[in-house]
Amino acid sequence: MKNYADMFSTTSASKIANNLQNKGFTIVEMVMVVAIMAILFTMGATNYRDYQRRQYLESAALQVEADLRLAQQMALSGVKPEEPAGNDCQLNNLSGYSFWRSRGYNPGPPEVTAQYTIYALCPDWGDRVLVKGPVDLPRGIELRPFGWGNRFYFEVLARGIDRGSDVNISLRYVNSGLPDSTVVVRHQGGMIERL
Repeated sequence: MKNYADMFSTTSASKIANNLQNKGFTIVEMVMVVAIMAILFTMGATNYRDYQRRQYLESAALQVEADLRLAQQMALSGVKPEEPAGNDCQLNNLSGYSFWRSRGYNPGPPEVTAQYTIYALCPDWGDRVLVKGPVDLPRGIELRPFGWGNRFYFEVLARGIDRGSDVNISLRYVNSGLPDSTVVVRHQGGMIERL
């Protein structure tokens, strides 16, 4: 008659002995783990870099959009800016508020950032008064030309903009491979939209 207790203890002891002897990883297993980790790290780093670039461009587009809305609101309300000494805009008519691409991006050397400026337009006192700017866009962001003179203005009292068509303001992150971010100012009513 077999003694099952002896058979069980012998089998268990041999399994334990085998497990103690095979206690490491082979070189092939180690190489595979390192290769998989490298692939995952590369994919993660690339995705993170692309995410950062998209957010960088998005923040520049939000900045431009906010300043466009500022100019639009000031024109809608007919608010006249504080005037420089010697000007009497408070007594004259306000034409509107202008958004002007004052400088494009140049990678350099030396690197020159893109700029825009917001002016109040009052025909009787020298055409314009600085309201905001010049505002520098972040490094590497190009404010693409958007038409004749690279400027337009919001007319007072919700009459839209001075152009006969919509204005597309495109921002491009130079050498990033990202698509442009575009802010559209509609001719009728001066409505501002993001594409």
